[in-house]
Amino acid sequence: MSCLDVLIPGALVNAGSLPFAENDAMISPGTLLLIEPGHPVTPTAGVPAQPAFGTNTNLLTFMPNVASRPALVLCDALPFGITGSISNGQMTVTVAGSKSLQIGSGISGTGIPAGTYIRSFGSGKGGTGTYNLSVPTLTAASQALVVTPTVQPLFNRNDTPTSAGVPLSFAAERSAKGGLHVVSSQATQTASAYARFELPGPVKAYMAANQSHVFYLSAWYQITRADLVNTGPYIFTGDAASNLRGFFGVKRDGPLFAPNALSKVATGARNTVGLVHEELATSYVGAVALADDAPGFHSIVFGFGLVNAAYGDHARNKAMSAVVYRLFLEDLTVSGRSAAQLAAIDEAARTAAFAAGGRYAGDSWTAPGTLLP
Repeated sequence: MSCLDVLIPGALVNAGSLPFAENDAMISPGTLLLIEPGHPVTPTAGVPAQPAFGTNTNLLTFMPNVASRPALVLCDALPFGITGSISNGQMTVTVAGSKSLQIGSGISGTGIPAGTYIRSFGSGKGGTGTYNLSVPTLTAASQALVVTPTVQPLFNRNDTPTSAGVPLSFAAERSAKGGLHVVSSQATQTASAYARFELPGPVKAYMAANQSHVFYLSAWYQITRADLVNTGPYIFTGDAASNLRGFFGVKRDGPLFAPNALSKVATGARNTVGLVHEELATSYVGAVALADDAPGFHSIVFGFGLVNAAYGDHARNKAMSAVVYRLFLEDLTVSGRSAAQLAAIDEAARTAAFAAGGRYAGDSWTAPGTLLP
């Protein structure tokens, strides 16, 4: 599969164009993301039996996106060639490659320092055009360049392990029915730690380029240990410079900004142990345009602990633990469905999944305090 598949949502011409999970009633031409670790359709990369936090910052087992095409996790990671020049850190691509350039892709060639990568899009969005590199002073003549795609994990974390490699802040396991149970310590967390599901770079770039479109975000999750205070947002796709600008932002007591179409909890309560189903719909809120580069666009579709540095450290040892079952993102402007129409399909799917005989009926997990205090 080529990274050209991240041309979204144009590549999603119909549900049948999705090679995985096309039997899912939620999939439509506007679907951008479907993360469901316990989905009955086998994901491309497989599902790890027990996610294990690595000993390095930001290293964690991939969680698959079973909607498939938009996710970098499904991109071919083999290097490919392009032709371009570089002036003061801006690369101009004159001949595109066999795959799509993405934020985070490594760039190598004559006179290019090791570790150079694409920091943000300029006029280019995968093919010819300009790209801003990680070395702002770099200049190089036009030449054949090698691009190394970055396979981006959809589930990421920043934690400081003990000398034995045991996480201090978060632990993870698969629930009996395949959900991802993330336990946030309420006693031993370190500063600035987080565990979170993030948008792939192409989806971020697409949303930033279509800020007038209405997007729908759904989250199914089971709170296994409630948070202790009104912590920073656990859903935040918006401007890193301000927690009041973006598409989605949810704290324990509700949205950070007013969605223009739908904002509700279809079942459960945000800060209570039990099943919760969030449904949000909005276009971009804020007078300042959102950039698509990684530093300018926080892309947390679900997170734990300190999911937004703007909140400082006040969520340490206070965040909830939860089993995350499903995260879904759609461009309603493209799909033509209303938020209410999609919410009805969403709620019917969730009811069936947790009802007797459903794929998550009777799920179980380890008590949070057994994994981390």
